[in-house]
Amino acid sequence: MKYFLNNKILICILLLATLAGCAPKMRMEKLTKICPGKASTQQSLDMLEMYAGQAGPLKAKGRCVIRFYEEGKPRKRSFGYG
Repeated sequence: MKYFLNNKILICILLLATLAGCAPKMRMEKLTKICPGKASTQQSLDMLEMYAGQAGPLKAKGRCVIRFYEEGKPRKRSFGYG
């Protein structure tokens, strides 16, 4: 009886999978360019040089934590926050 029940469940699952079918293919939209390209490499270099001239300094903050053992005892030192 158990064997018959397992086969019946398996047949139902296969039948449902067959009737459900496959998902339709997804349509790929045409990719759009984020920014227009330049006509020549010289124009590209000129644009990059202009951007480089406008670059400003960066400021970063950080924290360093050192964990170590000294005379068998765990120690922790931290410094930073620039």
